[in-house]
Amino acid sequence: MSRVDLTELVLGDITERDVDVVVFEVAAR
Repeated sequence: MSRVDLTELVLGDITERDVDVVVFEVAAR
């Protein structure tokens, strides 16, 4: 979950759907 938090800080503006996509990509890896 830490990676997602870092992503939110980097992107600044992020939607819940974007978070789901990031989580999915991380899970895929």
